[in-house]
Amino acid sequence: MGKLTNRSDLLLRLLVSLASLYSSAIAQQSTRQRSPVPAVNQTITASNIAELERLFQNPPDDSRIMMRWWWFGPAVTKPELEREMRLMKEGGIGGFGVQAGYPVVLDDAANGIRALPFLSDEFIEALRFTAEKARELGVPVLAEADLAAMLDGSVPDVLRPA
Repeated sequence: MGKLTNRSDLLLRLLVSLASLYSSAIAQQSTRQRSPVPAVNQTITASNIAELERLFQNPPDDSRIMMRWWWFGPAVTKPELEREMRLMKEGGIGGFGVQAGYPVVLDDAANGIRALPFLSDEFIEALRFTAEKARELGVPVLAEADLAAMLDGSVPDVLRPA
């Protein structure tokens, strides 16, 4: 097998990272217990309605919404990642998918903004940190790939908005 091209090497690193995050999410999911919910064909009683109302007011972790978490640049730091994960957990978010995207601002050392090169060792470490902290918080995490970032910011004409 020949030498990997730069893009092939990046895609391989992405697949390894996604596999790691996916296995982490599966491990988390298998350890959680589902809350009892009245069956569809069960007779409706006051107690069933009260239980259903309680579950809507305070849903179990495996029934909470999940969201897409955009990392623009990605200009992320571990303290900020942890702060935002804790806020999501406290706000009732049941999990998130990490979406690394294009930078929205230039690097700015004075304000602590530095975009991590996509799939660089620092980027992979930020993903690893996020997966470990999410596991600690009991929040499922998925990683998603941004085609534009994989293509070093260039988007083929066929994928550009009309």
